[in-house]
Amino acid sequence: MITNTLPELPQQGFIDRGNSRGAIKPKELQYIPIFTFRHDYILVNDIVCLEGQSNYTMIYLKNGRKILCSKTLKHFSTLALGNFFLRIHKSYIINLECINFYAGDESKNLELSNGLKIGVSRRNKRQFEETIGNFKSENVA
Repeated sequence: MITNTLPELPQQGFIDRGNSRGAIKPKELQYIPIFTFRHDYILVNDIVCLEGQSNYTMIYLKNGRKILCSKTLKHFSTLALGNFFLRIHKSYIINLECINFYAGDESKNLELSNGLKIGVSRRNKRQFEETIGNFKSENVA
């Protein structure tokens, strides 16, 4: 869901000031701002993956839309997107709920629900496999 006005947020908002030093720490976001030719907000659960393209980010949505945003992938990696998102490559952050298939062999390729095939980097392979193992065990009913 894309909207140009921020939907009504929980009363607590995004900020948790409960720590002892009074520092502001972000809570898990429900909507993230995207910067195209106008400011819009997108529901985090609708994102399949984010692909870094130099100083831009391509956002792939579950409904098949692609949105080019004028922020870097690093900007999105610093947001509190939640436990379901993981950076698996220099150019990709994926939604773990949208993985259809992962080949753990030497190819290290995974396929997302929108048909996009992405390689997991050697540096991130171990963390990805641990995270996906924990994710599967937590989400099995």
